Amino acid sequence: MDGPEYTNAYPADWSRVKRQIAAVRPHVSQIMIYESGGFLESVDSVAELGGPRAIQLFRDYRESVRATKK
Repeated sequence: MDGPEYTNAYPADWSRVKRQIAAVRPHVSQIMIYESGGFLESVDSVAELGGPRAIQLFRDYRESVRATKK
């Protein structure tokens, strides 16, 4: 992102999101999502808000959740 207006925002890689969650998890009881529309997008979405990076983040997140349920 570029500067105080936070223009050109883009979805982070799932590995980065996981590290951020792991860093705060011991200190909080819940983690809230501030902004997800356009950053985390289902492959089935018809809105197409976030583009390929948002879809990849969703896929990686979904696979991570599925792996923890096995």
